Amino acid sequence: MKKQLITRIASDLNMEPYKGEIESEFCSRLIYTAIVCWIRYFVIDKSNNDVDLNIKSKKYIMTRGKELLKNYLDLFPECKDYFLYKEKNNENIKLDMNEAIKTIRDRMLNAGEIIEINPNSYIGIPKYHQENIYKNVEREYGLNSEEFSSKHIGITRIKNNNYYVEEKKNIDVINPIQFLEWIIENSKWEEFNTIEKLKIFNPESKKIPSKSWDLDKVNISKDNIYLVKEEDSKRKWETQYFLLKKENGLRYAISIINSTLVEWKEYRRLILALRKNRNNSAKVQVKDADNYKILKFFVGLPLKEQILIETYCWPRNNIYNTREYIVPIEIWEYIKEILKKIYIEIEEVL
Repeated sequence: MKKQLITRIASDLNMEPYKGEIESEFCSRLIYTAIVCWIRYFVIDKSNNDVDLNIKSKKYIMTRGKELLKNYLDLFPECKDYFLYKEKNNENIKLDMNEAIKTIRDRMLNAGEIIEINPNSYIGIPKYHQENIYKNVEREYGLNSEEFSSKHIGITRIKNNNYYVEEKKNIDVINPIQFLEWIIENSKWEEFNTIEKLKIFNPESKKIPSKSWDLDKVNISKDNIYLVKEEDSKRKWETQYFLLKKENGLRYAISIINSTLVEWKEYRRLILALRKNRNNSAKVQVKDADNYKILKFFVGLPLKEQILIETYCWPRNNIYNTREYIVPIEIWEYIKEILKKIYIEIEEVL
């Protein structure tokens, strides 16, 4: 029965295992994308008492999603680790089904696969349309009668446009160095005399960024701009980020980075720019798995690019993994172009 169900779901979603992928890994990806597919249909479900049949409350989506995930994991207990555990500080932390469904739902909201309706406790489906994302690849939004004719990847669907006419399509990515220059130009600088309590990002460090914040090992020169942060040890979510430059003698000038930019993790774009300026570009390892690519990041992405990766790719090992992804070959050129535009060097590995 399990084999037949796997075959049926894989056929419906137009998915297949990649080279060397074990069955539990493939089943986890299948379930992940199947839940995404079902959430779209939950929004137009006619079995509840909502007056408007085209929207549903977040609570309703959560309830139906948890029921569905439970049923899948009862049939495929080998997939529990993928949905219910995440690694933190080299330990596996157990989470509940609420967290799993919320993570999937929020990724769909971020990607525009579902939309928030005022008040924000309700969810709707965008009107069906297709959008060209790269060369002959079209992305589908919304629902139509040919739902299962498309290829389901990550949390979205794509199809080839056989009538595509070659044209130069500009991929909308914010250039890190231009962004840094814009921040510097528009910053309001204030005098700052002591830096002892600040953590300074070292753009020359070969370590991952989280291990590269160091005051003692950064040689602060007058001609350079530095990214610094100040965090409360008890409330790290209130970390503030600044740009720092050295003035005459022991005097410094500092400029706070807007909280909205911090919320969108744009300080990561500044890290990419600073590293590029020091000939120390961030890297991503890419492993060829025949019909897929496996990415392993050593740097966090700005939220905009993170959303793009989560839209078209599958998290590897567990759904909370933001460092390793499985990329369908159909979308690889698009993903590669994005990474190059934000100065992440691609390193092929065996």
